[in-house]
Amino acid sequence: MNCLGIENVRVRNLFDDLKDGVFLLRIMDHIKPGCVDWKKAETDKKKLASKFIQGPNCQYALEVAKNQLGIKVEGFTGMDIMNTNVKDAKSQKIIFILMWQLMDKHLRAVRQFFPFFLIYLKRSLETKQKTNYFSGRTQG
Repeated sequence: MNCLGIENVRVRNLFDDLKDGVFLLRIMDHIKPGCVDWKKAETDKKKLASKFIQGPNCQYALEVAKNQLGIKVEGFTGMDIMNTNVKDAKSQKIIFILMWQLMDKHLRAVRQFFPFFLIYLKRSLETKQKTNYFSGRTQG
């Protein structure tokens, strides 16, 4: 998640940082831009200290995952994400399942543009002249 280059997303502890649902929503919005309606999510740090705000955020994140990204989220709720405990294997499994599916969606989205990138790269290399950077002259 840290290597995706998403603004204001720097995960230090996976289980603690995902409890409020905001990081999940930002990741999903990065994978499929516009899928998150930010008017439905609470992002104010002071308000996010309350579990009464964290729960609906996490539930909304699961709704976005299911309805917008097509991720399977049966068997757990937003409360499960919010109450994730490092020592509880079941709650860890829920986070890992969700993160794995998000990673899979991201890789599939990136991979579909890869052939176009290769074509673009090949054409740009064919059209540019080969320059000898040591002498500054172009080669035939």
